[in-house]
Amino acid sequence: MPGFDNIVLVGFMGCGKSTVAAELAGRCAWQYVDLDEVIVSQAGRSIPVIFAEDGEDTFRRLETEALRGLVGRRGLVVAAGGGIVLRRENWNLMRQLGPVVFLQTDPGVIRSRLQGPSGRPLADGQSWADILAHYQQRLPFYRQADVTVELTDESPEEIAGIVLRAIENGLNGKNG
Repeated sequence: MPGFDNIVLVGFMGCGKSTVAAELAGRCAWQYVDLDEVIVSQAGRSIPVIFAEDGEDTFRRLETEALRGLVGRRGLVVAAGGGIVLRRENWNLMRQLGPVVFLQTDPGVIRSRLQGPSGRPLADGQSWADILAHYQQRLPFYRQADVTVELTDESPEEIAGIVLRAIENGLNGKNG
């Protein structure tokens, strides 16, 4: 069992947060939590429907509420949504949970993963230039994470090991 209560993964859409979080949860014998799934369950609507009917601001509020509901729990690996880093309050909540890990993925890899309909409101119907602009806008926020793990073409299993080692090193004053 790791020497921390939870792990929170952040990064841009398509970087592999959900896949890696599930792998990490298995390794740590912890519970995998996809924050988007929590929001859908609590709201009773899909994320594209929330965006279409109520807008991004409402979604971001629901995201903060879902995150707040996890504070105080232990043994979680949380895959946070790509935009969670935009609200300062979310950083406070994420850090209450445990180390925040930024899965930094090359934009070219993300582009290949976002080909075709993705069910992501901020990607579907957008040009690659618009998506890349979102990525660039969020990058300084992601870099506020406790640990940054730079990824290329590693498997989810390899990434899980890299993340655990990076957290160990990051908590001891070295960053991934």
